[in-house]
Amino acid sequence: MYYRDASNNWVYWTSGPWLNTATTYTQASFTTPALPAGATAISFGLSLFSNGSVTTDDYAMYDSVGAPPLG
Repeated sequence: MYYRDASNNWVYWTSGPWLNTATTYTQASFTTPALPAGATAISFGLSLFSNGSVTTDDYAMYDSVGAPPLG
């Protein structure tokens, strides 16, 4: 994940856990550390470490206050 600082620079922030290979639907979630002071936006993406494909949908982001329970 990256965050944008007050000067509009994108800065590397953190990474989530590696996910296991799956042939069927797998739900994943990740809770980040607190945003750095002055962050104005965040960005995330997924990467593959070998040949293959990934299909994703239904993203959601929540502030930690009021987020629905995981699961």
